Amino acid sequence: MNTATHHTLSQRASFWVAAAVVAHTLWTSAAPAMTYPLYGAEWHLSPVVTTAIFAVYPFFVVGVLILFGDMSDYIGRRATMLFGLAASMIGVLLFAVASNVYWIFLGRAFMGIGVGLSASPSAAALVEFSPAAQSKRAGSITTAAQSLGLALATLVGGALIEYAPFPTRLNFWVLFAVIAVIFTATWFLPRHTSTEASGPWRPKIPRVPQSLYKIFATSTVAITIGYALGAIMMSLGAQIAHDFDWFKQSARQWGGHVASSHYIRHCRRFRQTTCSEFFHAVWRTRFLCGYGPPRLVD
Repeated sequence: MNTATHHTLSQRASFWVAAAVVAHTLWTSAAPAMTYPLYGAEWHLSPVVTTAIFAVYPFFVVGVLILFGDMSDYIGRRATMLFGLAASMIGVLLFAVASNVYWIFLGRAFMGIGVGLSASPSAAALVEFSPAAQSKRAGSITTAAQSLGLALATLVGGALIEYAPFPTRLNFWVLFAVIAVIFTATWFLPRHTSTEASGPWRPKIPRVPQSLYKIFATSTVAITIGYALGAIMMSLGAQIAHDFDWFKQSARQWGGHVASSHYIRHCRRFRQTTCSEFFHAVWRTRFLCGYGPPRLVD
């Protein structure tokens, strides 16, 4: 009887594949952030809806981490990461073909499931696939992979949104292709490792030992504050920057007009206003307000 042979990657290759899975979690997490203003303009979304879109993501991430955080200890790192990558691909695909805001909500939910399923096993796989004498570097590589994923989301995603066609879609098609490549590589990871637990897996609420309550509470507060600040900038940063720029430009423009009008009324009081003085007033006050030289045709 013929049996199918499962080709597996070497320990070194498996290590870097796990690092790629870690990087995908931050790229997938941050990818939609810069498209929120575009969705808001295209579909006339309110800031409340935009915030709700982002709120869906951490809800599913936290839920999956709590209920399924130890699943990879029972079914294996490879299987859990494959489930997570598949969910991430579905979420990214929904963003790429979205026709209304409901697709975005659903896509963000799948992204949260995918990141929640793959974050823990990929970090654990980095430790397990590290050489025996270099296991301590797994933490550094995990941090570097997360930073790389966030940088790629910002630089690659930002460049595609700003300069490429289809700004609300191409970014996600590129990310979909990247995750598909990572999924294919993850398929060839070793099926089982020596650290897997025995017995069937069952979802359960995690417990914190009493001796670690104080450390756990302190760490939770610090991480929550840091995540909240990062979440605000990642989800609403682009919209805030857009609104602030509009406010700044409007304030400068109206400030220039008000100052110009005041200067002209002052000149009229002394009956000294001429055409050249009028343009001089506009030119000078707009520069003083930081708005630049005037345009005769807008």
